[in-house]
Amino acid sequence: MFFMKTEKGLNQDILTITMKIKDNFPVSVKYISEIPVKLVPADEPGESINSLINYFDSLDSTLKRYTEKIQELRNINDKMLA
Repeated sequence: MFFMKTEKGLNQDILTITMKIKDNFPVSVKYISEIPVKLVPADEPGESINSLINYFDSLDSTLKRYTEKIQELRNINDKMLA
């Protein structure tokens, strides 16, 4: 089933994932501002939604990369301590 998120829902998802990054990777929060966001005119709501989806996807990808890197480092550390 296809579900189209609302602008409000996407903004909530963006806030949630931003807080996850802040809580789990506080040093990396400063890099979030470097993720490009396309600003669109208010009279183009479809483009606004697409822009928010792209921004969320970028944040999600960033969180996944950080999580994978931390796990990789933990695995290396575990091997060194074994």
